[in-house]
Amino acid sequence: MTHFLASFSQRIDQIQSHHRAFVDRPWLVLPSGRLYVALILLLSMAAVFANFHVRSQQFSYWQSQPDIFFVEDTPLFSTMDAGYFLGIAQSLSRQDTPHDFEARRSFPDGRNSAQNVADVTPAKAPLLSSLIYWLADNDSPQALLETGNAVIPITAAITALAIILCFGATGYWLEGSVAAVGGGLCMAYLQRSSIGRIDTDQLNLGFFLPAVWAGDLGWPRAKMAGQPWRDHFGGANSTAFYGMV
Repeated sequence: MTHFLASFSQRIDQIQSHHRAFVDRPWLVLPSGRLYVALILLLSMAAVFANFHVRSQQFSYWQSQPDIFFVEDTPLFSTMDAGYFLGIAQSLSRQDTPHDFEARRSFPDGRNSAQNVADVTPAKAPLLSSLIYWLADNDSPQALLETGNAVIPITAAITALAIILCFGATGYWLEGSVAAVGGGLCMAYLQRSSIGRIDTDQLNLGFFLPAVWAGDLGWPRAKMAGQPWRDHFGGANSTAFYGMV
């Protein structure tokens, strides 16, 4: 076992030496001072804008093809989960509760179940439904769908910012701004946060990463006076993440 550990450690040292030799190039040295900060800000703004712009361009394309993506003046959606979140948002607009929506959704079993259960604690509406309810002009399907699609570019920008903050908490601000472009526009996430995807997928990543960010900031500074606000921020963010679904 001792021989194995020694051999393994030697191999790791060789890999590290090879890596240092490979990346030890003058043109790979990062700038410092104000120039470095300016570069981080520039690339961060570019990453946030790119994520916002791609979704906005998607909706512009939808508007240019109304025969495909609209029913009269009402935009469509591309995930079956949209009906659930929009339905609850409509119920909230009509001063109903999520229980009322579930009763209609599973009619008649849902209605009978709601009538037979006394003193049911009102369920909290998902955060996405609440946001659409707060922002929509009225409870019509057109207003709800327009609002649901309009929120998507904003949540994409928030997700890019969350990626940057998560990397920055460990000291890699510049790398985070690059990762925000790749992470926000990679096919795995883009197809789940594109226009029409009125679903919690659009902000699951955006809520999860700030919790990691708060932990990264707090863990090495556990004895610092500023630690409680990081704990509170991480807890509030996790609550919002849970409430999203």
